[in-house]
Amino acid sequence: LWFENLGYANRFWLIVNATSLLGIAGAVLGFLIIYLLTLGIPKKNKIIRAITKLIGVVAGGYWGATSWDEILKFWYGVSTGLNDPILGKDTGFYLFSLPFYDGLYNLIFFLSVVSIIAIVISAFVRIRENNIYFFFPSEGDVSTDKYYFPLYLNCTVFLFIIAAGRFLNRYHLMYSTSGVASGPSWTDVNILLPAYTTVIIILILAGIILILPFTRKKLLNFYMNKFHL
Repeated sequence: LWFENLGYANRFWLIVNATSLLGIAGAVLGFLIIYLLTLGIPKKNKIIRAITKLIGVVAGGYWGATSWDEILKFWYGVSTGLNDPILGKDTGFYLFSLPFYDGLYNLIFFLSVVSIIAIVISAFVRIRENNIYFFFPSEGDVSTDKYYFPLYLNCTVFLFIIAAGRFLNRYHLMYSTSGVASGPSWTDVNILLPAYTTVIIILILAGIILILPFTRKKLLNFYMNKFHL
């Protein structure tokens, strides 16, 4: 009523509708992300699969409902016609897009951690006669490459997600307060910016090595020979 008396009823309903609809959209997104990340969990582990999906729905719904303003700014963002002098990015990106990408990154990062924990529990934890113990299969019991593949896949995705986070951190250097004045300092531009690029390349290469059987076996054999395991 207060909004309506001031002539801002549309503003009131914008918040209500955006929070509700984006909360539902976020819940669907969270469910889809966690569903894809936990496809490797055997169907017999119904409790783990159900819990992870519930976490995905709740986390996605919470992100969508609480980030409605950032999502709308991203959706209706405009170009300012002014580029930053370091990365050459339109300043509208920092105003409208970067906050949305940060929130989306945090959601995917959280769900990726949840999926890795769920897969580790599914693969290595067993409950028998009210006792919890760890199970490590041998090559004779199962095909270890196939058995561990969901874990390798999720770890690879996790490394790629971290790489995406380091990529976004490059743009946050434009807000750096490490120097005398606010903004990118000499250290940010000449040290941290190349360092982020190097870390991104290393993370991507590590993910590729981890997911490819040939390179993964070569790396494992190297460490086993080096440390006499």
